[in-house]
Order: sequence, then structure tokens, then C-alpha cells
Amino acid sequence: MDLALGRFALSDGELAGRPVPPYGDMGEDRFRLQAEIRLKALAQGAEPTRVLAHDADLGWTNAPGFRSPDGRQCFNSKGLRGTKEHAPRPAPGVLRVALFGESFVYGEEVSDGEEFGSALEALDPGIEVLNFGVSGFGTDQALLRLRRDGRESAAEVVCLGVMLENISRNLSRFTRLRNPYIKGLGIKPRFLLDQDAPPAERLVLIASPFATEVSLWESVLAGTLPDRVREHDPFAERPYDDLLWKSSFYRLWTGWRGSAARDYRTMWRDEASPAYSLLLALAEAFDVEARAAGARHTLDLLFPPREDLAHLVGGGAPFWDRFARDLAARHIPCLDLAPALAARARELSVPGDDATRTAYRVFLRAHLNAEGNAAVARALRDRLRAL
Repeated sequence: MDLALGRFALSDGELAGRPVPPYGDMGEDRFRLQAEIRLKALAQGAEPTRVLAHDADLGWTNAPGFRSPDGRQCFNSKGLRGTKEHAPRPAPGVLRVALFGESFVYGEEVSDGEEFGSALEALDPGIEVLNFGVSGFGTDQALLRLRRDGRESAAEVVCLGVMLENISRNLSRFTRLRNPYIKGLGIKPRFLLDQDAPPAERLVLIASPFATEVSLWESVLAGTLPDRVREHDPFAERPYDDLLWKSSFYRLWTGWRGSAARDYRTMWRDEASPAYSLLLALAEAFDVEARAAGARHTLDLLFPPREDLAHLVGGGAPFWDRFARDLAARHIPCLDLAPALAARARELSVPGDDATRTAYRVFLRAHLNAEGNAAVARALRDRLRAL
């Protein structure tokens, strides 16, 4: 039964559409074929149209100058959202705001002009927004992008976007190990937290092992990628040549057990969670470094995924509310966007909507729609006025 299950039911790495371990095994034919195609394209000097580009420091980043075929998503020459090229300093009387974070900051699924950065500019012509958001980023990568690309932004206000699920991203080096539904490679740097070190030295950077995209794909063909990133990744699995992986029962049991370890909600609720301590340390470092670069104000923006917004709409208590309190104790302002999004979702709801349907009124699939982004822009404008 064990062998038959593996031969017929799990042969494609899935069971009823759900991925099963080993998640990090790059030996599957589809990954090797992907590597061969990409290496051939790179060797010929042909760069296919790609939203994201390999980055030795960040893992990946927005491809500078990218234009999507439909014109809905563009980056300027520095990889910021939109086509506008920004002057070294804002015009007199203009408040420049820089945004850092992942796909909720970037504005995944909506067109240029609909993401909340552009909506904020439309609400107040006296505000200029530089959107450094990158899809799939962790808080650690946002900090690294501030260090490298944001120091010369001349922004008076620098915002760090944190989507609740990011707490688990900060632990990983290989996104497929953390989220097996991700089809790409997603190799990233991460920080370790040394609680015994002086405050300025508590975050220890573990860099990505791949300086070039060629070296990344070559490691896939050589079968060495998992070993290159296994260290310091809590979601790493035992070596893939281990005999236990031949057992379908072991694979299913490992997947069931591992799903609990990947639950970001548990990380938020656990008072002693290393993931939560790391998130706080990253937010604190972001505040310190943004102010050192010249920002007068910093502001953390907290985004709920759609399921957690539905939980709030349905009358549930926010399990993330201690984050704002802990930031306040460190004199770091925080704007929880869940109440504003919940209020707008209720305004858009129709008779018969339950909590989930109501929450979806401000979402497309996994990200905010234009209405949700507009609600964020209004809440952020009001908070900026109060700074």
C-alpha cells in the first residue's frame, strides 16, 4: 500500500491538489527543465520579460524598467512602482513618503495608479510617494532594501509594511520550504537574532549563497541547492536521499506535522515565539536606520490577510494587537489597517454576506483590490496629518 500510494497517488508531489513533502527537493523533472531553459536563455543573452530579477543582496527585486505587456504594472529605472522618475529631493512644500515591504505595499493584483501609494498622492497633491515594495519580501528584505536603496530617498516619512504572514517569512531562506504552494525558487537572505549581543549587533545577517542567477540554476541541475540553504532554515527537511522519503506514509505524516510549524498565527500568539522576537528586532532596526538616513518620522503599517480580516469582521479579537503596544514601548508608531479595511468592507457588503464574503469586498484574490487600497490610502493620509 505504501509503495503503491507513492507510485500512483503522490508521483507528481501532490495529493488532491495539495503539495506533499519533500517540499525542497529540486530533483523533479519540471525543475530541471526550468533550469535548463533559463540557463540557455541567460547564455544567449536574451533576458525574457520578468517582473522580478535575481538580486545578490536581496534574493530578488523589481526588475528596473520593467513594463508588463498589458501596461498595468511598471517600474522606473530604480525598480520603484510606476513610471515616474523622482528628483533627488522633493519639491518645496511636498511631503515625501517612502514605502518598504512586500506585495501589499507593492500593490499586487492591481494596476499602476490603484495601489495605495498612488491613491495617497491622488488624495493629497502635497504628498509624494516612493514605493519600494517588492512582492514576496520578508521584513528582513525590506530592511536590506532600505539599507541599500532607500538611504538617498530624502523621504521625511519612511513606512515599513508588515503583512501578518511575514512573521514566518523572516525565518526562511528558501520560500518553497516555508510555503510549498510557491512554484518558484525564492532563495533569500535572513537574519539571526542574538539576544546576548549589544543592541546594534543583535541582528546577524545570513546572506544568500547565490551571487548570480546562473549559479542558482546551476545548483538546481547539480542537485546541491537544498544543502546550500538548509542551514539556518527551521523549515528545512532531512536530506532528500534519505530512505524514509521512499515511504508515502512518512511523507504524509511529515506534511501534517509540518503544517502546524508553519502556522503564522501560532507564531503571533506565542508569547515566547522566536519569530515574534525577530520581527520586533527587525522593526526596531528599520526605525533606527531610517532615522539615521534622515527620516523625521517612521511608521509601521500592519496588513491583515483576507482570512484574518474575515475573523475581525465576524467579531473575533485581533491576535496581533500586542505588536502596536510593543512598538509603542519602543517609541515606534504603528498603524493597524485592519479596522479601516473592515469598516470599508462592511460599507460595501450586501444583504446575505457573511463575514468571509464581507471581507472579500476589499480583496481580489489574495491581495487588496482598488477599494481596499483606497481605504488604506485614506487611513494613511489621516495618520500622516497627525504626525
